[in-house]
Amino acid sequence: MKLKKTNIFKLLIILPPVALAGSLETPDSGKSPKSQQQTVPNHSVVMTLRLNTADQVIVIKGDPNLVPENIRSGVTIFGITGTFAGDGTQPPIQTSLPTQSLPTQSLQAPQIPTLPTTSDHYTDNANGTVTDNRSGLIWLKNANCFGKQSWETAMQSAVQLANGQCELTDGSRKHQWRLPTKEEWTAMIDKTYMFPALSNAVGNDNWTEGDAFTDVETETGLYWSSSTKDQFVAWYANIGLGNVYDEHKSLKNTVWPVRKKQ
Repeated sequence: MKLKKTNIFKLLIILPPVALAGSLETPDSGKSPKSQQQTVPNHSVVMTLRLNTADQVIVIKGDPNLVPENIRSGVTIFGITGTFAGDGTQPPIQTSLPTQSLPTQSLQAPQIPTLPTTSDHYTDNANGTVTDNRSGLIWLKNANCFGKQSWETAMQSAVQLANGQCELTDGSRKHQWRLPTKEEWTAMIDKTYMFPALSNAVGNDNWTEGDAFTDVETETGLYWSSSTKDQFVAWYANIGLGNVYDEHKSLKNTVWPVRKKQ
């Protein structure tokens, strides 16, 4: 580093504290350099070394952490004797959190509301309909409101059924009712009983008038289904015997409409 030629030279040196020894040359003196030695304490100082006719101003900044209390007792570093009396070991690191007892409280499972259920096979809805609790279908309570009809006529009668007909007060509309399918008749029939093969509302005995249906055909008990075998033949249920058969659509059987829950 080239220094500016002046009578006063200032040099900033950042060094740890050390005993400085060496020579400083004054360009303007023309004389041989003289050796100067000065011990610098561990902090920033401004020290003036006078050599011949020029003043040399040197600023030395020490390490602020290099203090006696940070050096072990009996050890000297850069002219600073330590006073720390510890054994040099690190305190143990805490690896677990202190335990804390938390207040206990009893947890209860949320209460789930239970839906109303019935063990009965059928439920009289008191509006001209009866619900089959096993299939979920709603049947017309009057099992013989339309009498005997051909298959085509029976299909139309069921579709046109609505509130106000056949003692209905359920608010139902046209095209909500239909004839039962072959499979729905099979599920409806209870072969535990005969003439008709139909149980009472509770499901523990044979059907009797008004329990839960009215005017059920008990002898022959031939009821149309909406299922067809081919273009000319449809399936029907024999409620008397508890079987399902097929016959020509032009023949006349009883109409018993059904619908799904809305």
